[in-house]
Amino acid sequence: MKTNGLKLSALTLSILVALSGCIDGDDGAQGAQGPQGETGQQGVQGEVGENGNVALINLVELGESADCTDGATRIDAGVDANGNGTLESGEVQSSTTMCSAAARTSAMLAAGAQIKFDPVAAPETNFEKRQIMTGQAKAVNGDSVQQINASYNILARSGDQYGDTVFGQLIDKDGQPFFTEDGERIVVNSNEFTSLLPIGDRLFSVSQMESRPGAMFLMELNQNKQNGELTVKDMWQLDMSDIDGGWVHCAGSVTPWNTHLASEEYEPNARNTTPSSSMVAYLGGNDADWNPYFYGWPIEIAVDASKTVPDSELTKHYSIGRLAYELEYVMPDQKTVYLTDDGTNVGLYMFLADKEGDLSAGTMYAMKWNQTSAEGMGAADLTWINLGHATSAEIEPYVRGNKKSYFQ
Repeated sequence: MKTNGLKLSALTLSILVALSGCIDGDDGAQGAQGPQGETGQQGVQGEVGENGNVALINLVELGESADCTDGATRIDAGVDANGNGTLESGEVQSSTTMCSAAARTSAMLAAGAQIKFDPVAAPETNFEKRQIMTGQAKAVNGDSVQQINASYNILARSGDQYGDTVFGQLIDKDGQPFFTEDGERIVVNSNEFTSLLPIGDRLFSVSQMESRPGAMFLMELNQNKQNGELTVKDMWQLDMSDIDGGWVHCAGSVTPWNTHLASEEYEPNARNTTPSSSMVAYLGGNDADWNPYFYGWPIEIAVDASKTVPDSELTKHYSIGRLAYELEYVMPDQKTVYLTDDGTNVGLYMFLADKEGDLSAGTMYAMKWNQTSAEGMGAADLTWINLGHATSAEIEPYVRGNKKSYFQ
């Protein structure tokens, strides 16, 4: 697949790692109403255009203190109520202070230490499910353990431009940007997952947007050898036309063989005969080109770093099945993949690939929960129901070939 140029959204990369689901995860049961949700999304963009209010973030560098001996950064956030493009003191709605520790961390790691994180308990309440929960970062060197006040730096925000690429901008299958009725570029701020892909002596990152149409951006990163800080060296928007575009890219992961594994969440309901207006626009404007079965698959992105401008190959794995994918995670055996389905009363699935490092063929299983206790969060014995074996080559003709499927 080709790399194209242009797009961006607010993106941060932190050594303090947190795993969180999509914000709308609990609403997955409403996936059947996807086309209405899409219309709502466009409506929000219209409202922003009318009142001109946008969210802003201000970074304020602070000096040393008793709590932050290496200094700190205060992150102020709020809405630009007066529309002057500056976040003023009266507009700040929240402030968070992050201690800086790059120099100290670098010194500890130079002695052979490893960064590890305390585990985070699974959230139980709706409130906990909507929080960003992180484990304490530590530098571990044998029996020596030192806590780290980890910090982060912003790589890029929606609307930032690198060469011809605008981070977060949406494009059609021909690479042409979308514009609002008043001529403004359509730039989304729905960055959901960003991978880190070291390839040879180069460092890359793929960032995906939870939008319709979907968008993905390939970045090459520079890293400061003294403190580890990452910055964007170059950026390209990934051309998704060979896989019929993307749809609501939620969480993601990195495979053991160092590729980016993306998701397509809330797959469109094939029972609904109304085409998705945003995807029809992506495909060229003809309703006849719309096919709901194009979307709802895992997408693997492999980066070829042998050229100055890297190539990226995008593959939809039809062999794994069509779900409201929150996340696909490949286990160290390079064959077992656990698959989460975002919604209420949905399932947990497992895909067992025929070959290591190859997701193009395998057997799909659904987990069966055999309840043994109702105490606490409950307990159960788990078994796996075989849903069948398939290859992507067998399924693809029914999705986009001469055996194209229709809902009856």
